[in-house]
Amino acid sequence: MEFVMLVVIALAAVVASVNDKDCKCPKPRRCPFIRPHLCRPCRPCRCVCSPCETATGRFGHCEDGWTHYEKTDACYKVFHWKNFDEAESFCQTKGGHLASIHSFEENKFVTELAETGVKGDTHTKATWIGLKQAEWPRSKEWTWTDGTRVDYSPPWAPNQPDNLNEEHCTQLFSDIMVHKDHDYQKWNDCHCRDSMRAFVCKKKALH
Repeated sequence: MEFVMLVVIALAAVVASVNDKDCKCPKPRRCPFIRPHLCRPCRPCRCVCSPCETATGRFGHCEDGWTHYEKTDACYKVFHWKNFDEAESFCQTKGGHLASIHSFEENKFVTELAETGVKGDTHTKATWIGLKQAEWPRSKEWTWTDGTRVDYSPPWAPNQPDNLNEEHCTQLFSDIMVHKDHDYQKWNDCHCRDSMRAFVCKKKALH
């Protein structure tokens, strides 16, 4: 009789062991017969969820005084009265470059950021952006100072660029110009040495 009882107990332990193997988050072992008190609850599984992505994780933010543009996840700020090379060097000290523009929407955003609402009466009442013929005269190619691709067809003003007297840098008409209303938001090649009313720096957002 003792032998029979030992065999039955052993079988019960095997069944419990088999049930335990497929244990999911928390679920007791099932002992369908004899001595259920021999079965212990299954050890709870540890369910680990990855942290939810916060808004800060998905979208960047900027230092005080800079404006974040969600579509590029970059920060922009307007500064004033420097020639092209001075403006580019200044932007680099701020951790960025003169603004590169890669879409109609970004061009509109930069225009409105630098806009004063006052009609410009001279060509210097415009805004430097980072497009330049950096390798002139070896190359006529226009490149961005931040090294990004020129992947947006430049919205040049009518008959521009004309390279009048060695014009190799690009200004954006961020305000309506006297006698040139149709040039608003368009680009013009300009002398790099000219000091412009505004220039826009652009840099990566903080995360």
